[in-house]
Amino acid sequence: MIYVMSDIHGCYDEYLEMLEKINFSDNDTLYIVGDVCERGPKVIDVLLHMMEHKNIIPIWGNHDLSTFNCLCIIKNHIDDVLYNKNYLIKHKVINDSYYFKEWYYQEYETLLAFRDLNSKKREDLINYFYSFKDYININLNGKDYILVHGGIPDDENDISSILLDDLVWCRPDFRKKRFENSIIVCGHTPTITFNYDGEAKIFKDNNYFAIDCGAVFGYKLACLCLDNGREFYVDCNKYY
Repeated sequence: MIYVMSDIHGCYDEYLEMLEKINFSDNDTLYIVGDVCERGPKVIDVLLHMMEHKNIIPIWGNHDLSTFNCLCIIKNHIDDVLYNKNYLIKHKVINDSYYFKEWYYQEYETLLAFRDLNSKKREDLINYFYSFKDYININLNGKDYILVHGGIPDDENDISSILLDDLVWCRPDFRKKRFENSIIVCGHTPTITFNYDGEAKIFKDNNYFAIDCGAVFGYKLACLCLDNGREFYVDCNKYY
């Protein structure tokens, strides 16, 4: 079976519960449509689990990009940074520490978990980010799917020419059909903000399957089986 999930945001326990619920096995494929990282408490645990499974395919989200960039900066300074958040600017590792300080404050648990890895595992984890895809096209049962974190900007038709930042930050108008012959499977925008009934459930309309159901905000982690359209949900704690 082929499954898609998005916006796990470090909700590791709920993520494992979902894998158990769908009976995920080596014969299945899971595409994670961005935002594994940030906001939730166990980002490193989710990443390490994904790394161990070649049939789990990651796609970039905006929060994954920022975590990757910050971990690359601090990987050789982790202990110094944990004890002094101004270390990077003082030692001229970075010029502007405003963004990093915000990340440091909000992602301290991720920093601690990253620090607790041995140096090889840290390097392996950072290298794992290079396997993330900008987007993925798949054809299944005669249907074309575009798997992308945010969406495709309204004024663009050739996804291969779109910058990654635009793909991860896009917030489309889900009330308008984007393509006639392709279904866009995306996350990024919690469905409670635009679902017709305001519920935290997968949105299926206008050739969109929007699957971010607000897990880290205390709503639901969602998973969709593309083979048969089955929807799976796990209730989540509120972490953010």
